[in-house]
Amino acid sequence: MKKSILVIVMSFCLQMVFADDYHFNNFFIGDRAASMGGAYCAIADGPEGVYYNPAGLSFSSSNYFSLSANAIQYKQMVYKGIKFNGAEESIDYTRRSFSFIPNFFGFLQKYKHFTFAFTVASPDSELYDQRDSFKIPTSTSGLKYTDNLNVDLSKTYMVYEAGPSFSFLPSKQLSIGFGLFVRYTNNREIFQQSHVFDLEDGSSQTTYSSLYRRDDIVSIVNNFGIQYMPIKYLSIGYSFSMPLHLVDVKSNKVTTLEGINSSNLAAGYFDAQVASKENDVINIFEDGLFRSTFVKQTIGVAGFITKSLVVSLDGSFYVTVQDEENEYADFHNWFTWNISTGMEWYITQNFPLRLGFFTDNANTPELENGKTDQLDHVNLYGGSFSIGYATSSMSVNLGATISGGVGKAQMIGGSTAIQDLEAFAVTVFISGGYSF
Repeated sequence: MKKSILVIVMSFCLQMVFADDYHFNNFFIGDRAASMGGAYCAIADGPEGVYYNPAGLSFSSSNYFSLSANAIQYKQMVYKGIKFNGAEESIDYTRRSFSFIPNFFGFLQKYKHFTFAFTVASPDSELYDQRDSFKIPTSTSGLKYTDNLNVDLSKTYMVYEAGPSFSFLPSKQLSIGFGLFVRYTNNREIFQQSHVFDLEDGSSQTTYSSLYRRDDIVSIVNNFGIQYMPIKYLSIGYSFSMPLHLVDVKSNKVTTLEGINSSNLAAGYFDAQVASKENDVINIFEDGLFRSTFVKQTIGVAGFITKSLVVSLDGSFYVTVQDEENEYADFHNWFTWNISTGMEWYITQNFPLRLGFFTDNANTPELENGKTDQLDHVNLYGGSFSIGYATSSMSVNLGATISGGVGKAQMIGGSTAIQDLEAFAVTVFISGGYSF
């Protein structure tokens, strides 16, 4: 009976956390764009603009150097009402990411009808390092015991991009731009959990699992854009982007120890003679040279209402590339969209105030009853703001973005149970720029 209880509980374990590729607006690059909710496709006249629309470079008034940093970034995912098999009570599990990252560096150089920019950016990041413990009263097959659940999570997820961008101004009203970036994605995850079952007779049994995942991806990201000003106070922008995977190096290791009696434990360490199951797989492959997972298109419009007031609106559309070898397409929506809107108002000649609103919709399908191992689905909504000081040659800005939402998740592997999910994120940034 004890063995059957152990097997049943082991089949209902918390799933390993992965990088948030469920959303496209995890991060905004550049202070001005971030504080305007990412509504920057029809403006994009600074070095950071290459990520929104490289054609905007042509409308920069001067050569420019820009540097920004995300001083603090905090993310939180709360999974509510997780209930293991036979448990008398449910638990809430919270995953927290806290990081400090340099977000952007770039410079812009103009030469007649041509403009050149080189940028280095970190468009996404997650850092987890937490330990959680739960005492769960449980009853299975008439036997009562306490499940002491311990969960350790260590995760580093960083994305870096660098590369040149160019724009050409064939007329005073029309600009065409192109950017090409090398992207490196570094993902390291260690997820450990143990169940210590304290039985009624005073004995205990333990299960332990350790999951290790390493994923290094090298990609090429191309970005094409057009910007057109039909009249002096109106700008229309369009951009097209398609990441192309080159190399993906994966390493996965799973270690499981089951049915460990209390007599097999010594000083908190598992006896080496206890049977274990291990699977260590390392795959190094070229995932189809220049293979794409999705295509992003953005249409934007900006109105220069007065010399001190600008408003902008962007709509972005993401289409998953459907082919037999694209594993990404098997777990994500074919079509996802986001909108963003922003405002820039110079309160005085030297003090700009920026506000923005944006959506960050999940590119995963809504969870269905009766299915197992489904991906998280939560649509996020956010706002942004910044206050700055600017002169003809320099600028300094301080701002923040905040987003949150509620959705559904499935945290227990092999179970059809669906949990409520609450997500929250805040980023505080500081930046500076110099024109020459």
